[in-house]
Amino acid sequence: MVEVLVDIETAKLAKEKGFHTCCGHYFLVGLKENGIVEVGKWKGFEGSSANHFSDRSNETFEEITRPSQSLLQQWLRKKYNLHVTPRETFTYALTTNIGFYANVIKPDPTSEECFVSLHNAMYFESEYETALEIGLKEALKTL
Repeated sequence: MVEVLVDIETAKLAKEKGFHTCCGHYFLVGLKENGIVEVGKWKGFEGSSANHFSDRSNETFEEITRPSQSLLQQWLRKKYNLHVTPRETFTYALTTNIGFYANVIKPDPTSEECFVSLHNAMYFESEYETALEIGLKEALKTL
């Protein structure tokens, strides 16, 4: 099974919200002198691929941890009790999947449903991983 890694926007949000778990994948974001941002991806612990920005002494770089979707999903659940769960949606006849809901919920024993829905939106013609990525972003925005 291949782990799906989060995109740069989700990784930045996660860093802002306190995700600092070492996971072996990173974005290196470099700010050039002319103000253009360059993003390089590298998998840590593999030698030379990690150093492809190092010869540019006139630039500043920021390292942003790039977790897998499942690792970030687990971190949100354990640290903030936020549950991100994509759900399939079907046609009226329940025969064809037409997309996914991106659900973000927080358990709340005082509510009638025993949870509070923080985000619940349908994304037509999307994949599970796309809905999960959207849900992760929305969960991070609530923190």
